[in-house]
Parts: sequence; structure tokens; C-alpha cells
Amino acid sequence: MKENYLKFKIKTFGFNTKKTNLTAILILMFGLFGITNTFGQTFDCDDNVGGELTVGTSCTFQTWDSTNNTDYWNSAAGCNAADLDDAWGWFDAISTSTTITYSPDTRDAILTLFEGACATTMTAVACADAFGNGGDETITYATTPGLRYRVRIQRFGSNLNMTGDICVHSPPPPPTITSLGAASGCVGSSLVINGTNLTGATAVTIGGTAATITGNTATTVTVTVGTGTTGTAQVTTPGGTATSAATFTVNPFPAAIGGGAATVCVGGTTPAFTNASGGGTWSITNGTGSATITAGGVVTGVSVGTATVVYTLPTSCSISTPITIVTTPNITTNPVNFTTNTGGAASFSVVANNGPTSYTWEVSTDGGTNWTTVTNGGVYSNATTATLNITGATADGLYRASATNACGSSAFSTSALLTVSNVVLVSGLGTNNVICGENSILRDHAGTGNYANNRDDWSAINVTSAAVVTLTGTYDTENGFDGIILYDGVGIGGTVLAVYTGVGTINYTGNPGQTITVRFTSDVSATRPGFEINVSFTGDCNALSNLYCSTYCFVLDSNGYSYFRLFYTCSTTA
Repeated sequence: MKENYLKFKIKTFGFNTKKTNLTAILILMFGLFGITNTFGQTFDCDDNVGGELTVGTSCTFQTWDSTNNTDYWNSAAGCNAADLDDAWGWFDAISTSTTITYSPDTRDAILTLFEGACATTMTAVACADAFGNGGDETITYATTPGLRYRVRIQRFGSNLNMTGDICVHSPPPPPTITSLGAASGCVGSSLVINGTNLTGATAVTIGGTAATITGNTATTVTVTVGTGTTGTAQVTTPGGTATSAATFTVNPFPAAIGGGAATVCVGGTTPAFTNASGGGTWSITNGTGSATITAGGVVTGVSVGTATVVYTLPTSCSISTPITIVTTPNITTNPVNFTTNTGGAASFSVVANNGPTSYTWEVSTDGGTNWTTVTNGGVYSNATTATLNITGATADGLYRASATNACGSSAFSTSALLTVSNVVLVSGLGTNNVICGENSILRDHAGTGNYANNRDDWSAINVTSAAVVTLTGTYDTENGFDGIILYDGVGIGGTVLAVYTGVGTINYTGNPGQTITVRFTSDVSATRPGFEINVSFTGDCNALSNLYCSTYCFVLDSNGYSYFRLFYTCSTTA
């Protein structure tokens, strides 16, 4: 502290301490006051990693002290440098200008800059010793990017310790614009701006209007031209803003496309497309489909899909609108058969391609000989859509559909059968039997609810001819205890044909002329939903079966009763 005070006083009273033998004075002072110091230095001149000084774009200080009690430079000169205790660091230049600032905590520092390899006899390229105790010393030097430079600090005229901080920085160089990649362009087009020091571009304007940066290197900036007016281009980087000498003309889009149509049929034409910006030309960009366009803007459809109508001005600026090329619809998914109970609901659906706008449903009640167009009302709704809904169904029928768009109507789909069945509850012992030809839905005694305990019910499905009965449906019963049993003939004394218990599906087809009895039983616990079985018939319920002929024939009537009938000639038909 005494030494600092005395040195400060000498400088304050105007002594030119830089030109006097301050070393002798200080030695005398230390001798008088009995003060001893240890030498301090971090490192000598070398290329060790620990000696590298970080070069930033702004001044960021690093701690750097001289506390090692050695000196490396044997021919110190310039800015009062001496062959005394020093400390060294190095950096590789990243720019054409580098600034080094050393800020001592309290002492008087001498800052010296070298370039190239280490040598004890090296010659400084720059130095600074402009201030006294605590004063920052700064060197700004025209550096060569990539070249290695050495920095030395020394406490003025002393081998004593010195602490402080150093920063090395190269402010980003100012950008320049040397040329524009084009003299003009449309809104939304890409423009390349050429120049130097363009790395890190943060903003670009053309004629004062912002452009979106899409790419950036040290020598180029690529932008998307925004809506704006003709003018110079400006690029802003961390090093400043550059303005082009040339101007860039921003060409406007054409007016919106009018007229025409959103769709066109294959082989058909549209009204003419129009554009208020005169002088342009029409073209087509084909996509999944194709079309052609005349000079007057009339489009002709060629193949199904999408395309784009384009209107282009002489400046190459264009505007576009999509168009869809369609053809007559085609049914790609047909309706499927549907079964419902009397008074129940049903629906039929189709799928068609090529953008249908409406549908026509037809119904036939005579097996497809005659067809009638279905209209909304009564049991029908959605009769012009892809899905026809039926409520309160009363009769069987065939249904089919065709699809229509602006190009025409498709062929009709295949037909689907609506089967309207009576709901028959298997309840009691043979009290709810089904007559041949009466399509029905069998359910347990509880209908759609859970069945009760201790049930034993059966119903016979009478086939009194050569017809065949088919049973299809689902069941949900207590496994192993409740279930459905099928018997041959009327009642439960015949041969057991099938047993269903637990949960599953039923799909059973009898033999021609075979009557089947459906029995349901449940025990004393665990009730479940039961069953629902569709009963359908194929073949002629009026054709006789079980025909045994001599003079008389033994036949079954429609109620399942047998009788003899006299024939002069016996055959397999009545």
C-alpha cells in the first residue's frame, strides 16, 4: 500500500516517472520500509492450451495476473517495457481488426503485442502504456485472420506481482453488398444477395419492406421477396447494415382468377376463366388428373383427378386456382342384405367415386321384375343420399342405388334384400310355433331383457315341404347350466341336433323338409341376455315332401299333420 501511495503521489505531482529511474526509487523505498515481494507470473511465451485468450465479438474480461517472478523477453522495448517479470498469452485472429484491453486492479500495466512464433528476442508490433495505476491499457491492431498473436503484460518498472483482467475481441466487420442475384422478382420469389461479411444476417429489407431470410453464408443471403415496392436491398448483421447500389423491382401478382368452374367432366369444358390483369397467358399444371386450356381460358377435362389453372403475366408473376376433373360416378361398394323385425328399422348404404352429388334408390317387391323409385316420406328418409333409412318396416323387398354428379349417373348397384321378420318368443311348450315361409326372429321369453330362472320353453319351426330352414344368431347364457337345444321334429322327443351354452353364435341349416324344435332351459341362478335367432327359409313351402307312393301317397300338410292322398300316378310334386 505504501508503494502504491508513493507511486501515485509522484505521478500526481507531475513527475515524469516514465523518464526517470523509477526502479531505483522503488528499490530505495522498499529498502526504507522493509517491504518484500514475491515474484509472480502465470506462464512464459508458449502455445500451451492454458495460455489461449478467448477472442469474442465484444469485450469479455478474463482474469490474468503476473505472479511468477521470471521474465521471458530479453530485449524489451517500447512503451517503457523492460526485461522484468512478465506474463504471456496467445490468440488466433478471427478478423482483420482485434482489440486487446488489459485492466489492472491497482498497478500500472504495460501491454505489448507480438505476432508469429515465440522468441526471447522477438520484436513487438504494438504496445500501450498510456495510464498509471489502475488504468486500462488498450491496443487495436490490424490482424490477419488465422495468424497467431502473442500478448505480454508487465508491471511498470517492477518485478512485483500484478493482478488484473484482460479481454480480446474483434467486433464483427461491417457487411457489404456487391450485387443482387436478380434485378426484379415476384412477390414470394427467391432472391440471392451477394456480398461480404454477411454471416449472422438478422434482417433484410427490399424497398423498406421486410423479406424473409431462408439461407445465409458469409457471402450470400437468400430471402423470399415480400409484398413491397421497388428499392434498394439492405442487409443487417451484427457488424452493421449494408445497402445495395442496385435497386430491385418487386413485381405484383395478377388479379384474382374469375369465371371458370371448380370442376369439369372428362371430355367436357368449363366457361372461360378470366383475369382483370390483362396481357397474361393461361396454362395448366397437371396433377393426379389432366386437362387442357385454351388461350381464352376454356378448360377441357382429359383424365380424372386434380389439376391447376395458372395465369402468368409477362413479368413471370402468376396466380393459380385448383380444378377437379371428374367423370360419371361408379358404385364401388354395394348394399348388403339387412334383416329386421316387423316395425323395426333398417338401412342400406353404397359408396361411389368421382364426387357424386346425389343418389337414387329403387325398391322391388316382386323379386326384381319391377322397380320403383324411393322418395322421402312414410317409412323412408335420406332417399337421395348414400344411405337410405327405413323405419317401421312392414314388408320384404330388394333395394338398389345409383349415384349422380354433373357428368351423369352411374349404373345401379347390385340389389340387397330387406327381410322383415316376425318376432316370436319361445315361451311355453310348443305354443309359439313358426310356419314354413314365415321369416321370424326367435327370442327367449323375456325378449330383449334377461331371461328368468327355471325356464323350460320350446317352439317348433314347421317345414311341411321340401323347403330348408336356416337358423343364425347369437346367444349369451350361463355356461354349462342354461342353453339352447335343437331337436329333430316337433317337440323335444326327437334326436338332439345341437346344444349351445355360454356365449357364441348359431349357424345351423336343416335338411330339406326337416322340422326343427328350438328349446331353451335355465336353472335356478345366474340369468343373462338369452338369445336372438333369425329364422329363414329357402325352397318352396308348397312343394310336398316325404312322398311314399303305391296307390296312396303319405304327405304332410302345412300344419305338420300327416294324411293319405289318392293318386293315379305318384311323383315328387303335388
